[in-house]
Amino acid sequence: MQRKRLFLGVGILVAVVLVVSVYLYGYKEKVVTAEAQKRELVMTVRGEGVVRARDAAVLYAAVAGKLERVAVEAGDRVKKDDILAVYDLSPFSAEVDRCRAELDAAEAELASRRKESDAAVAAARLELQRSQDYLSKMEKLYQQNAVSQEELARARQARDLALQEVRRAEALQQGVKAMEARVEAARAALDLAEDRLRQATVKARRDGVVLAVPVEKGMVVSPGAHLFTVGDPTKLEIEAEFSPSEAGGIRTGQEVRVYHLAGGPVVATGRVTEVNPTGRTSVSTLGVKETKAVAKIVLDEIRGHLKPGYEVNVDIVTQTPQVLVIPESAVFTRDDEPHVYIVVQGHARLRAIKTGRAAGGYIEVEDGLSAGDRVVIEPGERLRDGVAVKIVD
Repeated sequence: MQRKRLFLGVGILVAVVLVVSVYLYGYKEKVVTAEAQKRELVMTVRGEGVVRARDAAVLYAAVAGKLERVAVEAGDRVKKDDILAVYDLSPFSAEVDRCRAELDAAEAELASRRKESDAAVAAARLELQRSQDYLSKMEKLYQQNAVSQEELARARQARDLALQEVRRAEALQQGVKAMEARVEAARAALDLAEDRLRQATVKARRDGVVLAVPVEKGMVVSPGAHLFTVGDPTKLEIEAEFSPSEAGGIRTGQEVRVYHLAGGPVVATGRVTEVNPTGRTSVSTLGVKETKAVAKIVLDEIRGHLKPGYEVNVDIVTQTPQVLVIPESAVFTRDDEPHVYIVVQGHARLRAIKTGRAAGGYIEVEDGLSAGDRVVIEPGERLRDGVAVKIVD
């Protein structure tokens, strides 16, 4: 009986030893792996923008004054040269009348001075010719001893006086030229006044729909003030801002998805047509200077309600060049650093890595792995460095 018990105990001990040996030396942790490989990483960059009418005509005030009438409202359809607004014309008309009166007066004075000058020059030149003829006659007579030297000297003196008179008369013509310049200045002032009078009636520069009317009747505007925007509301574009750190991958031609600020489905799609990486600098409400990259986006398909002036979110679909990537699910954190397990000769090996951008379930590996390395996906808690593994992909 005791012998049977002894054999039974020995058998149980052997079985336990065999089970432990199989566990320690023959068991392999089952793992799922993926290969580190180079591929394009498809990402999205989010920014905020404002919807604008493409190729819209923005009308600014050319002159200062009070708006007597605003003839259109936002949404009105207009034709080229339709009247959009009219200033109080009385000061502009008064200026035209004043400039015209000054021009008339200047032209009258010019005509008078010109007539006086022409007459003086003609008379002086006639007298000079007579005195010259008389001097020539006296010189011949003097050679014939028919006149005295004193008579010849008086003839020469008369000729010299006539020459001086011609020069004085011609000097009057300089005053005429100055008067001509005054007339030209008066004419330019009248042209300017008439142009300002024309500009006081604001007209549409193109066919389209009135998209913005930031003014109203009775408002006093200064030159450069925004009066109207006219364009085609079906042809829209967006000017969007992005963080410079995220804008490096934005290129012209990339696909864009547009959303309302409140969220919801895609309301429009488009493409990037222009990128300004240095963008614009502004100061936040906290007084911090911020620099934003700017991209212009043309909308190709509008699926929801969009109008010029709407603020929207935009996602630009970007692609990196070929980079080394692995599934994000293979990465875990240890000692505040990203790590993975790779399979080397049937065993799991812990490896620290440096990661980059992530998108679509994949993450870029900047250092620590090579193309072809097999990483363990979703490593369990039982997996340790050096443990034998069995790949069950």
